[in-house]
Amino acid sequence: MHGSGDVAHLVDRHPTVTPERLIAQLIPPPTFSDVSFDTYKPDPAEPTQSAAVQACRQFCEQAVARRAGKKKMFGRREVLPGVGIYLDGGFGVGKTHLLASSYFELPEPKAFATFGEMTQLAGVFGIVECI
Repeated sequence: MHGSGDVAHLVDRHPTVTPERLIAQLIPPPTFSDVSFDTYKPDPAEPTQSAAVQACRQFCEQAVARRAGKKKMFGRREVLPGVGIYLDGGFGVGKTHLLASSYFELPEPKAFATFGEMTQLAGVFGIVECI
């Protein structure tokens, strides 16, 4: 309550968040701050886990190459469209570990976002601005 009987209403608030602030927060969770591809131990009984490690390593290589672009006339470079990776699997199989490892492998600029965080960004900024 404010003052003499005034009630604050949540709908009267209009918080703003800058894109830069939201993007700065797109980092791996603290639990995964020390992970790497080398610390991921795939289950030998699940060959898709080893394949996922290789796919993430390849994703990082492609991302770096595409960001470097291809040479054009007069020494200029054209940045190529980005690449993406989507990991699907049950709880506790290592998806976040591999995505965080990819994040740490890549040079700046970069961002780490869960599906929920991407949904939030799209809701705040709209899908076009989010991309």
